[in-house]
Amino acid sequence: MGATLLGVGTGSQTCEGFVENSGVRIHYRAAGQGPLLLLLHGFPDNGETFKAQMAEFSKKYTVVCPTLCGFPSSDVLDDVDAYDLSHVVGDMVTIIGHFKAQKVINGGHDFGGAAIQMLAMMALDRIAGLILINKPIVPRLYDLVNFDEGQQKMPEYTIKFMEYQPGNEKNKADVVKFIRDPARRQAVQEYMRTSPVHGMFAYYKKNYPGPPYGQKVDTSHMRFQVPTLIIWGVEDEYFSPKFLEKIPQFFLAATRLNTLPGGGHWPFQEQTEKVNQEIWPVRLAATARSSLFNM
Repeated sequence: MGATLLGVGTGSQTCEGFVENSGVRIHYRAAGQGPLLLLLHGFPDNGETFKAQMAEFSKKYTVVCPTLCGFPSSDVLDDVDAYDLSHVVGDMVTIIGHFKAQKVINGGHDFGGAAIQMLAMMALDRIAGLILINKPIVPRLYDLVNFDEGQQKMPEYTIKFMEYQPGNEKNKADVVKFIRDPARRQAVQEYMRTSPVHGMFAYYKKNYPGPPYGQKVDTSHMRFQVPTLIIWGVEDEYFSPKFLEKIPQFFLAATRLNTLPGGGHWPFQEQTEKVNQEIWPVRLAATARSSLFNM
């Protein structure tokens, strides 16, 4: 995969730290030794969401789970423009450099999955492969939200997020209602209760298409040229299965799609063993040397 070997401890030991990008501190958790596997969470999570994946993959990889800007313990900024996904790309490039990696296998869920797609377009030379888990495929997002009534209805909740102002009701129970693991659902609800959330909601204000719909966006440049694994819980409560249409049009390197019956928006928590078997990075890395996934 062409990555520098790294070491932050044995597989079971986790360390925490911060990197700084343009004065903004980004928190991360890391474990393991070997090539770099970077896993990026979505809303309303933090770096702990991939706890099971860190335990599994740190046996052979340096697994790093950052927490997005706006999500404590990373810095929370007041400027909505600070949450443009291009800034997340800069944060991730800083982390890759911090761990002295030449290239990274990059995984992401939800908004984290959208961010790493931007990273793959803006810093292609740093990416060995992508792992996308129940995430908006970016070029399809603009088309579906603007022109598909079904997808417009599914994310109606995002309008409340875009309207959120500090001091408003957080609606914690509603936000976490589709997290199927009871312990994780309770943990995230408590995390939201004790954290400022205006930075979290700012990602929707800055990046998510909102009313008025019907806006045509040029997505012709949004193409992905690295080996990609797409994992999709077919009962996703937020994203239409239409996101999976036209995959060959957007993903130009070897790409594998694995759909999980019975899986919701967080399949890596709900069906951990199945997902871990599918995303073992060594399989994805092998793709970089061949035209097919080594399954």
